[in-house]
Amino acid sequence: MYKRQGMRHLLVTMLLAIASGTTGCGRGGAAAGLSEAGLPCAALTIKGRRLAVELAVNDRDRVKGYRFRARVPEGTGMLFVYPVAVFPRFVMSNVTVPLSIAFIDDEGRIRQICDMQPMAEQTTVGAFKVRYALEVPQGWFARNGIAEGEALEGLADIVRPVSYTHLRAQETVLDLVCRLLVEKKKKKTTNE
Repeated sequence: MYKRQGMRHLLVTMLLAIASGTTGCGRGGAAAGLSEAGLPCAALTIKGRRLAVELAVNDRDRVKGYRFRARVPEGTGMLFVYPVAVFPRFVMSNVTVPLSIAFIDDEGRIRQICDMQPMAEQTTVGAFKVRYALEVPQGWFARNGIAEGEALEGLADIVRPVSYTHLRAQETVLDLVCRLLVEKKKKKTTNE
């Protein structure tokens, strides 16, 4: 059951990123709907402030996060999506930029905000079981007047349920995403 929910969550997130047409999370990525790091992108709004986010929806991407990045541009972030509510744990080893993190519940409300220092070995653990965590440049929440209790807009669009009917026989979710990206690019080229 857990694996199926995780795969469904990954599929939903990837399909939304493809459908949204967001390119490079506002930074000119390599393909439509993908960041420069190859992660799907989406847009969120918090208290009227728009945020272009990369989506970390699988274990590999959640572990990598912002490691080895030289900078995190203002107005961007990374949304960590978990298939079930967890007490998320974050370590800043090999992360060279200071970040703030918000732990977000199923309803899209910020439950906790913490600042994290670059290259720190201590673990930041969420105080609540949550499905989402949002990393942004350190101080972004404070600079924008965003506090615990605020709600994210657009989160429901990222996690809305879809069926597996788009999958072809013997096709993995990654195969589906790649196929849909290619089809979208061909369609866009044909229309121009």
